[in-house]
Amino acid sequence: MKGLQETGGAIIVGYRGIPKLENEILDSSLCPSGTFVLNENNTYGKELKELGFAMPTITGFESFNFSFHNPNPTPREYLVFPVDEKINIYQKYDDSLYNNFIKEAKRIFKEYNVEEKCNPDNILLTYEPNNKECYNIKDIPHAHGGYQCDNTTKKWSKICKPFYCDIGYYFDTYLNKCIKDMCIESENDDGNIGDFLIASFFSILFGLIILI
Repeated sequence: MKGLQETGGAIIVGYRGIPKLENEILDSSLCPSGTFVLNENNTYGKELKELGFAMPTITGFESFNFSFHNPNPTPREYLVFPVDEKINIYQKYDDSLYNNFIKEAKRIFKEYNVEEKCNPDNILLTYEPNNKECYNIKDIPHAHGGYQCDNTTKKWSKICKPFYCDIGYYFDTYLNKCIKDMCIESENDDGNIGDFLIASFFSILFGLIILI
């Protein structure tokens, strides 16, 4: 959920929480970290159990967002991303509430897409117009975007803000530009190695046939 919100990919909506707290802040998701399983098959798990501690998993590595080029990047674990909207549904999810969720979703889509409402507290969310005015961002190669929120009117402005890139690139929110994806480069490198091996195999095979 935090990854989706960080890229401005969706309106994030929360439910449940505490009804009496009008200004309650709901984080979009919790514990976006990698964990390891602790059980009797490993030393630490066995020792913890003998000491009377029940700890089935433990955090082993952190995840970071696309601003990791920052000299002091903060792990997602310690970043709070409040939801854009909270709805008045406080029960645990059940299929009997399905129509209530659909009703709320339609209301929120209308507010954000037709009535041009936006959330000034979420600078990551942008509105992508159908007229493609923000498709190409000036002076930022490979970048595309949408309108950013106006803090004063709480409506979508006409200022274009980049938030995604061409395939093979990702948008770095710290450097404010599109960076080539190293994973794509690795795949291409692997493909080149594969092509080289195939060409070498057929060359050797052809040479053996001539020799015979």
